[in-house]
Amino acid sequence: EWHMGWWDFQPLVEQLAPSSTFLRRHPILAALTDFDPPTVISVSPNDDWLFAYFPGRDVPGAACLWCRGPEIDSWTPKDYWSLPVGAGIVTASWLGAPRQWTADEHGTFLRLPTRGPRTPVSYPTLALVTQNHRLTLCYVRNYIPSLKMFSAPLNQYSVVHESSSVPTPEATDNGGLLRLCVTAAVGLGYDESSILVATRSHIIPLPPGNPDNDHFDMNMSLDFGQSNAESTTHFEEVYGEESIIEVSEVRLQFDGIMMHLLTQPLPPIRNWEAQLTNLVFVCKSLSVSELGVIQNEEAKAAMYLVASFLDFGDYSNLPQSKIVCYSMLRRPTPDTKQSTWSCTYTEGVLGFLAPTKPLQGVNASLLVGILDTSGSYVPGKTKDKEVRIGLTTVLEIPTLFEYDKEWEPSPIFASATKVGKKVRFPDPRRFFT
Repeated sequence: EWHMGWWDFQPLVEQLAPSSTFLRRHPILAALTDFDPPTVISVSPNDDWLFAYFPGRDVPGAACLWCRGPEIDSWTPKDYWSLPVGAGIVTASWLGAPRQWTADEHGTFLRLPTRGPRTPVSYPTLALVTQNHRLTLCYVRNYIPSLKMFSAPLNQYSVVHESSSVPTPEATDNGGLLRLCVTAAVGLGYDESSILVATRSHIIPLPPGNPDNDHFDMNMSLDFGQSNAESTTHFEEVYGEESIIEVSEVRLQFDGIMMHLLTQPLPPIRNWEAQLTNLVFVCKSLSVSELGVIQNEEAKAAMYLVASFLDFGDYSNLPQSKIVCYSMLRRPTPDTKQSTWSCTYTEGVLGFLAPTKPLQGVNASLLVGILDTSGSYVPGKTKDKEVRIGLTTVLEIPTLFEYDKEWEPSPIFASATKVGKKVRFPDPRRFFT
C-alpha cells in the first residue's frame, strides 16, 4: 500500500515547476545557473509563437519570445528582455485569437464570436501580468518588425497610450513590507472589448539591504498607522497570503493612430481564507440559436471566476480542497449580491483545473484533476507498469455539478516505481487543445 502525506501536496501552493523544458536557442544558455526553470510557458492559439519567463536567482528575470519557423522543431528568437526583481511575469494571455467553431446536437456548425478586444494593427499581441500589479502589452505592429510594449497599473485608474514610456520600478519602503502578485488570471469574453484581470497577492518582508539599490515597486501603501514598537508585531501578523482576490477591468482601444490601455479597479472578492492554488476565468459560450442575435450587455459579458483552495489546517492531516465559482456582473447595483457556488472534496486532493472548449448542453465547463491520497499495489509482482493516482472529470459552470453527457471520468496514472514518492501534476492543456 502507498499513502500520501500533507507534505506531498505542499508544492501545489508553492507553485514549483515540476519539470523544465529548455529549447536549443534562447538567450539564457550562456548563464543557465543564474535562472530558475520557467514559471510561465505560453503558446499562441495558432502555434506560431512561444513565450516563456525565467525567474532570476538574485538577478533580473528573463522573458523570451520565439517565432516558429518553416519546420515543426524550428524556433527563432524574436526578442528577449529582462525584468527587475519584484516585477516578474505571473501569467500571459494572447489577444486576437482566431474564432472557434461550435456545433449543436443536430450537427449545425457556426463560428463563435471573437474573444476579447480586437487587435487590428498588431500581431502577435500578448498581455502580461507582473508581480508589481501591472498589465504589460507586448506586441509587434503591422509592418514594423521590432517588438514594442507599454504597461498600465492594475490597482488604480489610468489611461496609457503606446508611446508612453514604461516606468522603471522605484525603491519604496512602506514599513518594511513588500506586496507581490503571485497568482493571476486573464479573462476574455465573447464579443467583449474589456479584459478582466484577477490577482492574488502575498505580503512579505522587504529583503534586507540598501533601499536605494533595491528595485521593488510596491504600488500600494501599507500604512497601518502604528508606532514603531507595535509595528514589528503587527507586520508579522500580516505576512503571507491575502484573503481577497483583486479584480480589474482593462480596455484596449485603437483610435486610428495609437493603442490605449484604460484600467479600472473593481470591488475585490473576499473569499475562503486558505491557500489559493488555481485561478481561472471561464466565459459562457453562446449556443447556436444565440449566435447572430443581438445580445444585451449582461448576456454578452457572462463570465465566471473559478478559484481552488487548499486548507492544510494545523498540518496534521491531509489538506481539504475546495472550488469556488464567482459570477462576474458587468454593472452590479449596490443591492446586487454576487452569486457564488462552491464544492468541497473530502476524498482526494484537487490537483489542477482548466477551462474546456464548449460542450453540448452547458454554458461553460471546467476540467479538474483529483489526486488520490492512498492506494495499493504489490512491487515486483504487479503486471502494470503504471498505477492509478487520481482521475479527471468535467464540472458544469457555474453549478460545479459533474458533467456526464459527453465525458466519463478518466484515470490519472503514474509510474509504479514513483507512486507514493512524487506527486505527478498533468498538464491540463493536453486534454483540450
